[in-house]
Parts: sequence; C-alpha cells; structure tokens
Amino acid sequence: MLWLIYGTAGWIGGQFRELLNVAGQKVVSGRRVTCLKDVEEDIAQYKPDRIICSLGRTHGEGIPNIDYLEKQGKLKDNIRDNLLAPMFIAQASMQYSKLAAPIPTLYIGTGCIYEYDNCNDLSHPFTEQDLPNFFGSSYSTVKGATDLLIDAYPHVINARIRMPISDDANPRDFITKILNYSKITSLPNSMTVMSDILPILLAFTHDGKFGGRVNACNKGWVDHDWILKTYQEKTGEVLNYELEPVEEQNTRLAARRSNNVLSSDKFEQWMKILSPDTRKLYYTPHTLPDLKKSIETICIHRANVKLSNTQEAGEARRLLVTGGCGFIGSNFVNHWIKTYPQDSVINVDRLDTCANIGNIEQPDSPSYKLVVASINNKDLMLHLMKQYDITHVVHFAAQTHVDTSFGNSILFTESNIFGTHCLLEASRIYNKLRKFVHISTDEVYGEWPAGSCHETAVLNPTNPYAATKAAAEFLVKSYGESFKLPYVITRGNNVYGPYQFPEKVIPRFITTIMGNEKMTIHGDGKQVRNFIYVTDTVRAVDCVIRKGKPKMIYNIGSKDEIKVTEIAGILLKLMKPDVKLEDSIVYVKDRYFNDCRYSVMTDALEGLGWKQEVKFDDGIRMTIKWYQENPNHWQNDGNYSTQ
Repeated sequence: MLWLIYGTAGWIGGQFRELLNVAGQKVVSGRRVTCLKDVEEDIAQYKPDRIICSLGRTHGEGIPNIDYLEKQGKLKDNIRDNLLAPMFIAQASMQYSKLAAPIPTLYIGTGCIYEYDNCNDLSHPFTEQDLPNFFGSSYSTVKGATDLLIDAYPHVINARIRMPISDDANPRDFITKILNYSKITSLPNSMTVMSDILPILLAFTHDGKFGGRVNACNKGWVDHDWILKTYQEKTGEVLNYELEPVEEQNTRLAARRSNNVLSSDKFEQWMKILSPDTRKLYYTPHTLPDLKKSIETICIHRANVKLSNTQEAGEARRLLVTGGCGFIGSNFVNHWIKTYPQDSVINVDRLDTCANIGNIEQPDSPSYKLVVASINNKDLMLHLMKQYDITHVVHFAAQTHVDTSFGNSILFTESNIFGTHCLLEASRIYNKLRKFVHISTDEVYGEWPAGSCHETAVLNPTNPYAATKAAAEFLVKSYGESFKLPYVITRGNNVYGPYQFPEKVIPRFITTIMGNEKMTIHGDGKQVRNFIYVTDTVRAVDCVIRKGKPKMIYNIGSKDEIKVTEIAGILLKLMKPDVKLEDSIVYVKDRYFNDCRYSVMTDALEGLGWKQEVKFDDGIRMTIKWYQENPNHWQNDGNYSTQ
C-alpha cells in the first residue's frame, strides 16, 4: 500500500513515516500545498492508496512554521496552512482517486478547540458532537473552523490530538514543555501519547471504513502537577517549579486558556471493529491505553535514555551476556570491551560444543568475567544480577543448528525456551534492568518466497529450532506486558565471520576446501539465504542497546542474497581457482523441511542510525583469511552440517 503524507518533515508526520516504514508500507512525501492543483498533481503522479494530512506548524518541505499560540500577526499563514491546505487535500482526495471511491484520508486535527466554563466540572467530557467554543488564539480559531468544514468530506478521519506526548524529549512534546515552566497552572486535560495513538490512527486509515471526527486521545486524564511529580519520581530528577495558587489559576481561566477533557468513547468503539490483520500490521492494542500508565512508562524510558547517554560519556554499564563464548556472542563481547572499556561484561556460558573460551580476545581484561554455568539455573542468574548490579541483559545463548533440532528437539526446548524463561524470571525478581535484549532469528518468519518481511509479519516457524525461538519471543513479550520488563528483540539473517563453529555453511565449506575434501550440499543447493558479516550484526545489537525502544522488534539483515551452490563456487574460486566446482561438491539428502528463502526489511533498525557496512566480497575474504590463519581453533570431528 502506498501512503502520500503531507508534512513528513514535521514532528507528527515524521512519526507516521517511521511507523509505516516499520510496517513495510511505501511512503512518499507531498509537496508544499498552496492550491488545489498541488494536491491534484501529487495524486496523479503517485496514485496513492491512502493520504495523511499532518500539516500545520511545520510545512511538508521542512520549513519551520509559526507557532500560532505564541506569535501574533500571522493569521494569513495560519489560514493557509491550517485551513486551506487541509481543505485542498480533502477535496482532491475525493475527486481524483484512482479508485471509484475517494481515497481514505487522515487529517490531524486538534482538541485545542474547547474550554470549560468550570474546569472542575468533568462530569460531561467533550464529545465529537460538541462544537468548538475556544477562541483564545488565531490558531485555535482557525483549527476550529477546519474542524467544522472538513465534516463535508465523509472519507476523511478528523483525528483530534490533544497535548501530544512522545517517547523522546522533542520540543513539541508536552512533557518537555512543562518541564521548562517555572510556574504551572495544574488543570485536568486529555492527552495523546503518540506511540499509543498513531498506530491506531494508521490502522483506521488502512482499513478505509472510518470517517468523521474522533477524539484521538488516551483513556483518562491527568493534571500538570501529576505529570511533574511522576517525572520526578521515575527519573530522580529534581524539578524547580511553582504551582500557582487557586486565585491565580482563576485569573488565567478568565483569560480564556484552553483546558479540557475529551471523551474517548467513539475512539474505543472504532477500535473494536478494526480488522485483525490490520491490527497486527500496526501493533494496534486491543484496548485504548491508559494515559497515566503510558506517561509512567515514558518517564521510565526517558530516565533510561538519559542514563545511557551519561554512560556513553563515562558512567559504566554492567552487562550480563549469555552465550558470550559462542560465535556472535563472543564477537559482541570483544566489540564491547574494546568500545566501552568503562563498562563491565559478565559472560555466562556453559561451554558446549559450539563455544570456545579462545573466542574472547581480551580474557584478562579487568572489565570482563566468565562464569561457566547454564542459564537454566534461575537462582544463579538472579544471584549474578544482584552480585554485579547488572543494568542490561544481552541474551545470545541458544541451540541454533537446524539439523540437530530434527533429531534432538527436546534439547532445543530445554535451552531456548526453558533457559529463556529462567532468565526472564530472574530478571522479573531482580526488577532493576534497564534493558533486556533478546537475540532471535529471521527463521521465526518461516519461508518468504518473494520480497522481504517486516517486524509485524505473522510468525510461521517451519522447523523445531525456529519454533523454540518463536516460543522464547512470546515469553519475552509476555514479561514485557505482565511485568513491564523493558525488552527489545532482534531477528537476524545468517551471520558469518571469524570464530564461527564450522557446522554452518560458510565455515564448513572453508574448512572442507582447506582439508582438500568435497563440500556436501543439501538437496539441489538452490536454497537462498541472506548473509551478514558478524561485525555488522554486532554493531546492530550495540545500536539497539543504546537507542532501541522498549517493546520493539528490529530485523538485522543484509542485501547479500546468495544460493548455497553460489557460495561454494565463490569460496572455491577464491581459495582454489584452478579446481572445478563439479569436482569439489557432492549432493546429499535434503533436510526434512528446508526453507527455500528468507529475507527481512531493516527500516526500523536503520531508523536508529545503523547501516550495513561490510559487503559480502570483503567479508568473505576476511573470513577465509581468519580460518587460514587459525586452522586449529576448532577441532573438526567430521559431523558438521552444511547449512
């Protein structure tokens, strides 16, 4: 589905764009709207399926507009951006659709169009049927007029957002604003937590069966003093502000300040008739989130972000890394010790076949400690968390080899599900983690014949290994919902590079060629995999630890899509260019079920600032070099698989 957004460079429009990218939707930006023809030409050019009008205080071109609540003499600009532009978009989307019906359109309105005669009387919240009655600024007056006029277009959702709050401390965010007030008037208000409400609005627009005014606010209301007290409690930051006496508050009311509570009944009714597929696509909750709970969560998140920023400046983090002697885990530990020497890394690994203490490059570092143990010991995990005052858990430990899962699947249940559950339970009791990072796999999506899957895709694991990883994910999510565990999940492509145990296809082929043996290939070798060099994966996990949002899932992937037989050919050409491929491979019985292709989208991760850096040609050469220089790092017992 293609979305045309007016105002993508703005605060709210930018958040819509990010959410749509995560959901795998295509997004294009509309031009600066000065007349009806501007919108008509955009629609003719892009042929959008859905349109979002998020204009107002910031133009689509990214030119800062005037804050009409603060600046005077800007009525002309106000009318152009907050009245005429939305009307042009509504008119064009009705007349120039590529469909027989109008293009479903979302208009971002405002709840700043009402005021109570008596702000303490909350027995009758404003509903969508109430007419605008606040004219304290040109901004509100014009927005109120748009609120009325846009009713003429039944295909438009007029989403009234009230005092928006974001996860991050954006200058437009309401919490950020009042933190800078030295004196506040604490009055009850409805508010809109963007991370809660915007996905719901996208789902409404996607379904295309909604229209008209709707109060797009969280359930409940709060006053300003409660927000500031909650912020202090959750962040530990001492604020210096003064609560105005009642007499002064009444004076402000006489000056016609807008303070109000909106009814969310209609919004909740719409949520009940959303289609299940759309709900899944945008991570839409089944019930309208409670305002106070959401604000508490945001305050905790901001405290963690602030702490993370200070840690980057020198304050130490204390990481409990599971499976840190394995392939990806050890590369992560090596990276973290080098990059953040002020931090501590506690590596818990039971040192099974795929682990090697020699994978750690600085085992004597004062910031590193190895604990040889199983994560299935919940009491020990809790003891380590308390002993070392752990701030982050990075959970790599898992049984990962697909072939083994066909013959010994119970082991995978014990390690991947029960082990994860023990770690989660220890984290719940400990209750001091700033982030729990769960390392999963793209195989939880199952086979993906064409295109790339996004993080909201339905999980469809097709082998016991992938099924246990999917089950572990559901456990992690449940602890996030039930016990507010601040988790983040990553799902990665096939990783290759130094220190990988030679049961996987690339190191197995390399060591086979080095031993002058034939490479064994499952089936016809036409299975397609995306391969990513281990340092790119490690940087992605680093990025998620520092910047990832709680309850988010991030795909880690590359564009290097290669067939198994092609890998054999590439390696042979680099290592023994004079030998023919047909003389160096042997085909063996295929797996019970062998997914033909995996592929993931990485828009959400790239939104945090990550990019793939190592091309396959460079990565494969570095990998070959490492195995040639370290021929005895792994003891080859001849039982390794190829894929």
